[in-house]
Amino acid sequence: METQQLTLSLEAGKIVHRLSTGLFGLYKSSNQEIVLASLNKLCVRLVFCWFSDSAGLFAGKNRFGDYLARLPTSCWRWALQSLFVALDTPASQRDQDELPEVLAFPFVGGDLFRDADQDLIPQFNEELRDFILAQAEGKFAWDAISPTCFGTIFESTLNSDMRRSGGMHYTSHENIHKLIDPLFLDELQSELNAIIALKRNKARMAKLRAFQDKLTRLKFLDPACGSGNFLTESYLCLRRMENQVIRELNAHQAFLGLVELSPVKVSLEQFVGIEINGFAVAVAKAALWIAEGQMLKETSSIIEQQLELFPLKPYHIAEGNALTMPWEQVVPLKQLSYIMGNPPYSGARTMSSANKRDLQLALGPDWPTQGGNLDLVCGWFKKAHDAMLQAPHIKTAFVATNSICQGTSITNLWEPLLRGGSEIIFAHRSFVWNSEASN
Repeated sequence: METQQLTLSLEAGKIVHRLSTGLFGLYKSSNQEIVLASLNKLCVRLVFCWFSDSAGLFAGKNRFGDYLARLPTSCWRWALQSLFVALDTPASQRDQDELPEVLAFPFVGGDLFRDADQDLIPQFNEELRDFILAQAEGKFAWDAISPTCFGTIFESTLNSDMRRSGGMHYTSHENIHKLIDPLFLDELQSELNAIIALKRNKARMAKLRAFQDKLTRLKFLDPACGSGNFLTESYLCLRRMENQVIRELNAHQAFLGLVELSPVKVSLEQFVGIEINGFAVAVAKAALWIAEGQMLKETSSIIEQQLELFPLKPYHIAEGNALTMPWEQVVPLKQLSYIMGNPPYSGARTMSSANKRDLQLALGPDWPTQGGNLDLVCGWFKKAHDAMLQAPHIKTAFVATNSICQGTSITNLWEPLLRGGSEIIFAHRSFVWNSEASN
């Protein structure tokens, strides 16, 4: 990741934290659960609007900022709710008596603004108005942030107690690649490089198209996806490879006559997640849409044709407990290529009673050690093992603390897994953990 992009993303995290803190102090409701749910949605929606403004996706730069700037602060609560409802409504179905400024916004879709009229929005004060307008008036390059890093930083607005109770921990861009490179990326990039090096043009073009089709058949599941950084980085990497293909094909006019069609075939539908925290689900979806917008911009520059992000394409990140729900309910295992992620790390002696029940359920009644002295993350290894038994073509890679490869974990986890048919195809020696999150 470029230093400038990382710096921007870290600064974005500070902005989100200030936004979240400022908004929270303005809510009057005493129902903290409803307030937090509404606050989280409002933060994600505002940031996505800033990104769309910065990228010119709202039919011009700073349309969102201009819309708010023309209105007195006392009207903002109503103005945002009206706008969010419009963004979730196709133009043909909107209330035509709505303000022309609202009707001018495109249909965004994707359920990002679904049921916005039911969520709480507080009355704004002048201080927060000035702060929000400063972000929406082009003073911050929201379209240049790293969606992979940003999802993590956005999630860091959760307080530390919530993170600890959920076993959440952050994965840096560098450490994500320690997992996805040997799992699938190195092999794919080597294959693409070999194709591009072919001397015969006709054979190279045919193999490029076949490689692009291969990319579209890959499907990824992160069953503890958090803010979606593994899914987001994997999507970005596949789309960058696809853009290499498109660049090669376009250089030989392979898209001539197909001006009406998008050459992009890799889709967000190939990236599936499970996450227990509703706020993280919303952040993950927004991060992936931001990643899609950035990649479409790159593709547009290659083919010299504008590709539109809106309406957002739907894809599936399920909200639920990955240890207790069948993964095949989220994605058919026969379609799945890779399972990956960074599951919660709660240790055997620090787990809650609920964690212990979930772990025992994941291991099943026939597990020889009945859960033994195992960390919570081991439940994900067992669930992945079960998935691979049903669909042996699947490969899995997880981040885990080194405790699962020490002491009694060898007997309690690895002996049953290896006897049951799993095998280890790569691993890293222990390394110092770091994170993009400032805290």
